[in-house]
Amino acid sequence: MGMLRDIPHPDTFESSQRVSKLVIDLGFANAIESQKLRILGLAGLFHDIGKTRTPLKILMKDGPLSDEEWVDIKKHPRDGFDMFKGFKDSPLHILYETARVLVAHHEWKSEGYYPRSSDIPVETERRTHDADAVLSSQMLAAADMFDALCYPRVYKKAFPYETVELILRKDYKGNPLYVTQLLGRFNKSSQQRTKQLNLEAITE
Repeated sequence: MGMLRDIPHPDTFESSQRVSKLVIDLGFANAIESQKLRILGLAGLFHDIGKTRTPLKILMKDGPLSDEEWVDIKKHPRDGFDMFKGFKDSPLHILYETARVLVAHHEWKSEGYYPRSSDIPVETERRTHDADAVLSSQMLAAADMFDALCYPRVYKKAFPYETVELILRKDYKGNPLYVTQLLGRFNKSSQQRTKQLNLEAITE
């Protein structure tokens, strides 16, 4: 948490907290066992930790990013993985497992991205052979997309319910059940009046 607080960019810190809660709620709703739930929560909290290596001027830009700036922003999942991969053989191995989930949080979109270290063979770092990592990264990606659409950013306003649903149904390429569960967090009639989220638990 200290590393996140050190980013002079409130959106990243606040979003990380929300995404962590969202993905934990998804885990509970889908009966994920406790250790995997802990990894999910940590992955939500640290999913954007790689942005500590992203130039602040990019994070704070209130308009479209240039091609060069997109190259920088797309590095953050890999940067986050690199920050935690050293815990693989340590007592804090859970942080390595967390990294294997957070690195994939942009892979379940219609235009997902995954900048890869050139010295690591594809087959050793993809998560397609690890069912737990695939499931967790799909939940994390859904929670991250939901949060990004529902809350304002420096470059956009929060979207209304109908737009959030349309974009998620179209662009999210993981398990559609997670989208349905996340959309259940909206109180549609209240949202039309106040444009605020109803933060009741997914399972209620």
